[in-house]
Parts: sequence; C-alpha cells; structure tokens
Amino acid sequence: MASDDVGRWLLVRHRGRWQLPGGLVQRGESPLAAAERETSEETGLSLRAVELVIVAWVARRGHPGRLVFVFSAHLHTTAVRLQASELEAWRLSRPEEALRLLHPLIAERLKAARSGRRFVAQVPVR
Repeated sequence: MASDDVGRWLLVRHRGRWQLPGGLVQRGESPLAAAERETSEETGLSLRAVELVIVAWVARRGHPGRLVFVFSAHLHTTAVRLQASELEAWRLSRPEEALRLLHPLIAERLKAARSGRRFVAQVPVR
C-alpha cells in the first residue's frame, strides 16, 4: 500500500476494479521482493516497502487457501507509468474513499490493519 505525503493511497484499476498494486510471488522470491517488483512493473515506480501491514489467509471453498501480504511504502513521486497490458487507470485516494472503491475483501484487510490487527482470515462468499 503506497501512500503519499498527505496520506492518500495509490490505487490501480484492473478489469474495471480498483485494487492495490501487486501480484503473485515468483518461485524463489520473497513476498517483500514480489511486492516491490509488481509495483514497479505495474506503475513504473521504484518503491521500497517499509513495513508489513497485514497478512491475510484467504480460503475459497473448493480451492486451496493462500496467504496475502500487504506492505506499506512511501510515494515520493506521482510519475506513474501504467502497465497498459494489465491496467486501465490509477488514482490517489484518501483512505475513506479508497475503502469504498476497493473490493470488500481488500477493504476488510486494510480496515483490520488500521485497527491494529496484523492477521485476518477470510472466506469469500460465492
């Protein structure tokens, strides 16, 4: 979760949905390195993650569960260059607005983190 000097969060839109920059961990890569790499690939920004914000265990019925890591980073520039093959738009949003725009599971993770929790288990309803 990248934020600027006034606390706005960087969001990207993928297939019509607002989300945080990120993606999957590659073999042999740490979650921290994956977060930095994916953010760079998607936005052109070279950010250094500074803190693990929250870990979520997400288990959909009929599928193996997965861990989701959210790291924080400080945004020093807004010279965003979107990965056109994957993303449609980007924006900086105040946290309250971002929580309304993001998928409910992502918003739940961030709300939990804001309340001081570091872990959340989620079972999406389908």
